[in-house]
Amino acid sequence: MAQETFTDISREDLHQAQKIMLYIMKKIHEICVKHNIKYWLDYGTLLGAIRHDGFIPWDDDLDICMMREDYEKFNKVAQAELGDEFFLQLPETTPNFYFAYGKVRLCNTLWLETKWQYPPLKNTGLFVDIFPMDPFPESKLKQWKLVAFRRIFDGVINQKIRKQKAGNFIKVFPRWCCAMLLPVKFMVKRQEKIIRNLQRYKNSSPLISKLCMDTIRDLCDKSMFEELILHKFEDAEFYIPARYDERLKMLFNNYMQLPPEDKRYGHHGILKYDFGKYKDL
Repeated sequence: MAQETFTDISREDLHQAQKIMLYIMKKIHEICVKHNIKYWLDYGTLLGAIRHDGFIPWDDDLDICMMREDYEKFNKVAQAELGDEFFLQLPETTPNFYFAYGKVRLCNTLWLETKWQYPPLKNTGLFVDIFPMDPFPESKLKQWKLVAFRRIFDGVINQKIRKQKAGNFIKVFPRWCCAMLLPVKFMVKRQEKIIRNLQRYKNSSPLISKLCMDTIRDLCDKSMFEELILHKFEDAEFYIPARYDERLKMLFNNYMQLPPEDKRYGHHGILKYDFGKYKDL
């Protein structure tokens, strides 16, 4: 069962992929409740929860967020709780996975994203993304320094590790320069140091964001996530921010309005997929 691009996937197979992601999410929720770890649905997954009581029908992933301390607590207990059926994918558990967030993958399945094909990862099963939120400075200058690092880091990884090709010289040349001048290991160590240093703002700044991507787009007051409530998601209930309306307006503006039909498709390039024994889940 393989496809050249995600847009070729059948509606039935996409629905099955969503069912499998839901299966993974139920396990994550179980672990979080057991260990008093706070998380919330976010981004398109939060939008789906509010607008559709589940997945956006054409969505191709499931995203949750945690505060840094909860994220680190989850990483400590998760693999033992997940057992052999699942795999906790982190930079420290997976060669060539350099980004500052985690994935819980379902073993013995395949969901190969275009961006992870070179070099191959240890595990490319269906997954749920877990994004840690870190304290952020209020200074605009310091914020943009962090954004600059993020862009340079992505340039190095995209050019040197993923062998990603941009469409024109203007895009390729800066990435090529970064990749030639900055070793990957140096950038990864630098990323780890920046994340550690961000914790200094925990008590002095009300702001949080995530360093791994969309840094400025995600910038918000941490109070937005202080109160979490259970909300229906397909045949389960998961945690969302009580102030979900503010969050969704921030991310999507008029979020209850459906996009035009020609925009209703997933945004992650999928080269191959195989549901294995979970094809009839």
